[in-house]
Amino acid sequence: MPIDFPNSPVLNEEFTAAGKTWKWNGYAWDSITITPVGATGATGPQGTPGGATGPTGATGVGSTGATGLTGSTGLTGATGLTGATGITGDVGSTGATGPTPDLSAYAPINNPAFTGTASFGVVGEEVADLFVGSNGNVGIGTETPSESLDVVGNITASGTATAAEPTQSYHLTTRNYVDNILNSSACIVAKAGDDLIAKYAEAVALTPNGSAKSSTNRASLIIFPSTYTIDAELTIDTEFVDVIGLGAQIQKPLVFITGDTVNVSANDVRVSGIAVEVGGDFKITGYNALQVFENCSGPNYSFGNYDDNGTPDGTFINCVGSDFSFGGTSTTATANGTFINCVGGVASFGGGTGGNSAGTFTNCIGGDGAFGGEDGVASGTFTNCTAGDGSFGGLFGTASGTFNGCTAGSGSFGNEGTASGVFENCTAGAGSFGTQLSASGTFTNCVGGNFSFGGNGGSITGKLFYCRLTAGSYETPSGAGVIRLCIDGSNDIVNLPA
Repeated sequence: MPIDFPNSPVLNEEFTAAGKTWKWNGYAWDSITITPVGATGATGPQGTPGGATGPTGATGVGSTGATGLTGSTGLTGATGLTGATGITGDVGSTGATGPTPDLSAYAPINNPAFTGTASFGVVGEEVADLFVGSNGNVGIGTETPSESLDVVGNITASGTATAAEPTQSYHLTTRNYVDNILNSSACIVAKAGDDLIAKYAEAVALTPNGSAKSSTNRASLIIFPSTYTIDAELTIDTEFVDVIGLGAQIQKPLVFITGDTVNVSANDVRVSGIAVEVGGDFKITGYNALQVFENCSGPNYSFGNYDDNGTPDGTFINCVGSDFSFGGTSTTATANGTFINCVGGVASFGGGTGGNSAGTFTNCIGGDGAFGGEDGVASGTFTNCTAGDGSFGGLFGTASGTFNGCTAGSGSFGNEGTASGVFENCTAGAGSFGTQLSASGTFTNCVGGNFSFGGNGGSITGKLFYCRLTAGSYETPSGAGVIRLCIDGSNDIVNLPA
């Protein structure tokens, strides 16, 4: 039977099993024979001493055997005690004294009458901390102060710093000086507590640069950040008179208007950094492509609203409206303008019943029924836009525009309607892209839920490439319709006609 030798034996270790004995030679087990030894007999009587011991025989001749294997290294002994500290050596001799610095250029420092205190750097290094020149100029961070106070670095003041009227563009100045400049022939400034309606009238009365106002010779009402309450409608009705709220960040104006309505009826005008709060309204009644709105915000029905069947035609950048804004909720409302990084609520951007989104929309966000919602039309150009259910020509609507990278909820892009546009990298929920009626456009890398792409009794007469259904199956294309390398709800690849 097999012998179960010990694991990890040491040199010359013996092991006996089944009547046999082996010894470990460092590499293998050698079999050895051990003659059983009997019991030791009783010691016999001491014999008679023999003769003298004979001489020692000569040492036998033979080669020395091979050196045995080196045994394993023993355990490391404990660390000994640290020896006593040696005697401290003698102190070396003092080095030669360095040269005396020439401070003649800084006479006030050597003047006994100079009693000021300062932290000075070491002469000979790159720059001393503080220098006072013989001309009285003080330099901080510079050895050659060229002004009464010449500072290389930043300055922080906890008190008040005053300044004379500047003569160079880089000179410090005061707020009064800035106000006087702004309140010149081209600008009127409004600060907290001012009457904005009166201030706007002052701006309208300006003759900028002594000439009639024009597209290249404009006047402005500059409004400092604050909350302003108006007791009547502020009507911005004069071309080339811009209204600018200072301090606005992206989609975050800092000039807040409460109490009544801001109504923009002028054609060529720029409005920036204005927020109309709940209780008022941000109306546009003079629709013109030359109107520009930037970093503005308003409540429901803002920027071309239901009451006046608004059609915003201008440019809107970083603007935020709530529900029914940007030409929403009206059978005649059309969002024709250019919209960049704008946010609207429900039925916004030409949304709602019968609206039309015919403009250019980039990185915009709308709620349910936005962008030509129920029974509406989305005929514009949409890039990276997002909306909720029933959007982009949703329920009973038509999605005939160009859509790239857009995302919508269920019933979008022509639900129970027609998806006849160009769609690329778009995603929607169930019942989208021409459900129950017609998917006649071109769809590339698009994803739809169950019954999408002309499903649930509709038809596919357009072209689908690399699209996906998250549930269900595709209708069989008809007419010129084709499906190529698309995936259905069962994760099967579909090519129709085959």
